[in-house]
Amino acid sequence: MNLPSPSNQENVNESDFIRSLTVSSTEKTGRIEFPIEQSIPSDSEIDLGINISTQDGAPLYHFSNRFIDKSLVPENGALQLELTFNHQLKAGNYNVAIYIGQGEQQLLWNENAATLTIAPFAPYGFHNPDAIQASIITDFDINQL
Repeated sequence: MNLPSPSNQENVNESDFIRSLTVSSTEKTGRIEFPIEQSIPSDSEIDLGINISTQDGAPLYHFSNRFIDKSLVPENGALQLELTFNHQLKAGNYNVAIYIGQGEQQLLWNENAATLTIAPFAPYGFHNPDAIQASIITDFDINQL
């Protein structure tokens, strides 16, 4: 099966801290990249949270640097960030929300930062992916006993 080329989306829903945002995907991976360009005190860590949800708001993925014990410390008030992840999403559009905090202060909460688009593909080799009624696609097996 031919893989679709990655889908990309840039400069979506600017904020004071994020002026450009690149979202790309294949049928199995996702990538979100953005610089934090506003001056942030360089001497303390930031907290990053990225949520992926369905278009009607059902949460699917939640990523945080705290989950993986990763320190994110701005240098000269700026920081270049990249999230890469494996997913099991059906083709379609998904909302990307971004949270940035520092200490006890919320610097950014953008519930509609971008759209993650998974291009159409034929999961399981099935030629009618719309027949799959869930958003998540996973490997499985069925055996007759």
